[in-house]
Parts: sequence; C-alpha cells; structure tokens
Amino acid sequence: MSTPTQDPKKYPFNENKVEHDIKITNLYAANKKKISILVFDTDPDIQYLYQEYMKVISPHVSCTIADDIEKMIFGNDSLNVNKFNPPQKSNFDTIIVDVNVGDYDIIRAVKKILQNIPKQKIVFTTTADLHIIKNEMICQGLVSGVVILRKPFSFSDLLAVISPTKDKFAKLKLTDHVLASYNSMQEELTDAVDFIKKGVDSDELNLLLIRNDMDIENTICTLRSKGLSNVDTLIEDESLIIIRNSKWYIPDGRVDVPRIMNQWDALVNRSIQQKKIGLRAFCMMDCFFENGFSSELVDYECNLPSQFQIPIIPLCAYRQMDLDCLTEKDKKRLIECHNHMIICE
Repeated sequence: MSTPTQDPKKYPFNENKVEHDIKITNLYAANKKKISILVFDTDPDIQYLYQEYMKVISPHVSCTIADDIEKMIFGNDSLNVNKFNPPQKSNFDTIIVDVNVGDYDIIRAVKKILQNIPKQKIVFTTTADLHIIKNEMICQGLVSGVVILRKPFSFSDLLAVISPTKDKFAKLKLTDHVLASYNSMQEELTDAVDFIKKGVDSDELNLLLIRNDMDIENTICTLRSKGLSNVDTLIEDESLIIIRNSKWYIPDGRVDVPRIMNQWDALVNRSIQQKKIGLRAFCMMDCFFENGFSSELVDYECNLPSQFQIPIIPLCAYRQMDLDCLTEKDKKRLIECHNHMIICE
C-alpha cells in the first residue's frame, strides 16, 4: 500500500519535520520499557500511517487500531481494550483519538473511559481550532489533563506525549503563560523548586509568590530541603525573590490590574538590568480566593496574553479546590488566557 499524499485536514503527521524528528527518536532508543498505544480512527489510510510511524519511533512501541467506539470503551474485541473496568488497569499507556471521527460523540466516550480508568492517558487529535475543542470539553465536563494535538503534527509532538520526559517543565519557553493545578502543598513546593532550578540554570531572575499563611524563613528551609541547596546565595545575590502573594497582588485589599501590570514590567526591566535573560515567576494564586476576588482574578488573568512579547514566564499555581469553585464560564476564560496547562494528579 502506498503512503497517501498528505492532506492536513486528514493526515496527522507533518512530513516536513520527519527527517529532523527521526533524529529525535534516538533519544528514546535507550527506553526499553514497552509502550502500548491504542489509536481510534475509522480511516484505513490513517490507521496505516499510525502503524508505520510507530514502527519508526521505536521497536518498543506497539500500536493497536480500534475502528469501533464500543470496542474502545467496553472491550468487546479482545485484541483491543479488554480490561476497561474499575478494578483493572488499561492495556494501553496512551489512547489516541481523533475527535472528529464520524458521528461519534468522542468526548462522551472518553468520559466513560476515564470513569473506569481515571489515570488513563488520552490524546485528542483534531484539525479544528484548539479553543473550540477545549470549550466543548468544558461544556461536557471533561476537565482532566487530556492532551490535544493539532493536525498536522510532528514526530516530536507525538513522542512528547507517548514517551514524555519526567521533567514536566522541559518544553516550557520564556514568554509562556502557564496554568498549573495542585492538590497538595508538598506537590506545589516540589514543582516550585524544580521550576526555580530551571530559572537558575538559565540565568533568569526568579520570583516566588507564596501563600499568606507561609512563613518566609520556613519556606526557605523547605526549598533547601527539597533540593535548592543554594537558596541562601540566590536570595543574597537577588537571583531569587520571595514575597507573599497578597503583598504582590492585593497589598491594599483590592485588585488593581494596572498596578500589578506595572510591577511585572518593572521586574522584567530589573532582570535585564541585572544582565539576566528574563524573569521566571512561580505564583501561588490562593490569595484571590481567600479574599473573595475570584472573578477579579479571572479578569486580571485575561488582561495578560497567552504568549508574552517580553522575557517573562509566569506559572500561575492554583489549588484544585479553588479551580473547582469557579463557574464554567470563568474556567473557560482562565484556560483560554494560558498557552500551557499542567494538571497534577
């Protein structure tokens, strides 16, 4: 069977990046763990392409094709998903699903899968605008960390979701606007350390905005114990600034967006004056919720671009319980004003 001529509305892979991305696959050669992928697509040509490209990626990646939604959900075919029930684990590390297949309600089907296997990794592929898919997911109550790939995508994009690095911040760039959610303080602090380490290694100015109930000295000790051994030196030479979030965002008990914007501009300029390449900020956002400013918070976030034109990368760290309190409309607005999301389990 010959490989079909690429149509970006139909075929998933970007052929222009194939030569470059085949080199990238060498990075995964050392990974001896078997990776099992399920692809749901009804088009025989697409099925063929996935199987052929998976062979190129690695001999350790197996690709199974499902062309019936019932088989994917309930496992009526023993070759496909035969263990989708609550007491058991999935047979597949990743399930790749074309959102636009036929007349199927894909999002509803995926919700059924996640009800049985909450930690199942799902990847949506689509030719539609990502905001349209995200909005539909929100409308149907699917707010888990489903990855969405816009067709045509490259090998490296596919590899990143099939066999991701352990470093969740590896793909972030200076100028990204990041939203992250956390279920525990320990998880949040661990990420804060990893995020700041990236900034230190990149010679950036680092800002850590902590919760109002956190003591700065105790926070410094915690950062040190979690691996930021040179935290005292970083603070002394002003490579790391630690401030309570309420002092940064609402020092006078109100959300003054122009003032906050001016603070960001001033700190970016300060980073440049210090010969840093830019500003990295880990921002705990609970102070808005604690003071009844959830709507004002969303308005403030929407005043920021999803991609900055100045050298700054803010990570907006939300408690999951705070996000759960937002209206569906505000959740949608919050998602749309960030270009990268990290959903922690």
